[in-house]
Amino acid sequence: MSTNAAGAPQGPSGPEERPPTDPAKLLASWMEWERGDVTPGQTIAALKRGGLRELLESTVQAQLDLGGT
Repeated sequence: MSTNAAGAPQGPSGPEERPPTDPAKLLASWMEWERGDVTPGQTIAALKRGGLRELLESTVQAQLDLGGT
């Protein structure tokens, strides 16, 4: 899979559509790993598919917008 100029995943027919990031699902994926139900690799894949990067980026931006560090 390639990426477009903005770094978004791009399949053969164009940018992939991802559902909105769901923090509850991200937390559930993390908790599965903490319980030992899945491997670290499976956890990272689930967090990546679930939009953890986007959630973190938007959180950092919101802090910056509020004048935080």
